[in-house]
Amino acid sequence: MAIDIEKMRQKLLGMKGQKKNSDIQLWKPGVGEYRVRIVPWKDITDGNFAHEIHFYYLEGQRGFPAPVQFGKSDPVDELRRSLYALKTDDDRKMANSLRPKMRSYSAVIVRGEEDKGVQVWSYGKMVYDRLLSFIVDPEVGDITDVDNGWDLKVTISEVKGKTFNDTVVDVARKQSALTKDEAQKEKWLDTPNIWVLYPQKSYQEAKDVLDNFLNPKSPEAEGVSRGKSSSDELEKLVSEMQAPKTAKKETTEVKKAASKAEESDLDKAFAELEADDEE
Repeated sequence: MAIDIEKMRQKLLGMKGQKKNSDIQLWKPGVGEYRVRIVPWKDITDGNFAHEIHFYYLEGQRGFPAPVQFGKSDPVDELRRSLYALKTDDDRKMANSLRPKMRSYSAVIVRGEEDKGVQVWSYGKMVYDRLLSFIVDPEVGDITDVDNGWDLKVTISEVKGKTFNDTVVDVARKQSALTKDEAQKEKWLDTPNIWVLYPQKSYQEAKDVLDNFLNPKSPEAEGVSRGKSSSDELEKLVSEMQAPKTAKKETTEVKKAASKAEESDLDKAFAELEADDEE
């Protein structure tokens, strides 16, 4: 059988961060030094230079944006609140394991790779904090200014004994324009729609992912280790939440905990518990 060259080409593009049927290309730098320029997102109106997306990463499942961040009903968030309402250390531990994690995404032009157009750079909290520190520095300011902003020097280095590479970011010594070509600038400022890569899930779709996490159906999923207590206890709690009125004692405890205070008080307590866990 002859090799399907086009299929192999699409596979290669996917490995390099380019998505089929998408105008978005992820920038995935390896070890080395780079110079990049952050381009303002056209769909962000509050002046932020990054999309902040909170993801659920349920072991054995593909990560997805948490619906609650968009003001939508969220089955994972509902489960976390029920766990917090039980107020035991084990329940809080399980709730924390379901906490969404934030990733930040900036549109960038990589110097020397301008022919690729706008790429999307994904990074974590430490890099995000570093970028924010540049912006609030009176000697730097708006690093995304297309006429008088700043390029960034990004250094990726491998550290022995660490799973992930280290990323160090500094600003260039001099301010500069994004580009002197007006036509090129307009093209780059037409940033892609990141939600093509990370579409929002409906309540049922999110629930299906949660159910598959709690009750893996495939041999591959069942082979993923989540720890005995996490898997068994979460599954037990979900079953009790969905059980009829003749359910066990724990079901009554969940309902009582939810009815002891008004919804606003429960929201406040939930936020305080999360704040305590972050310290």
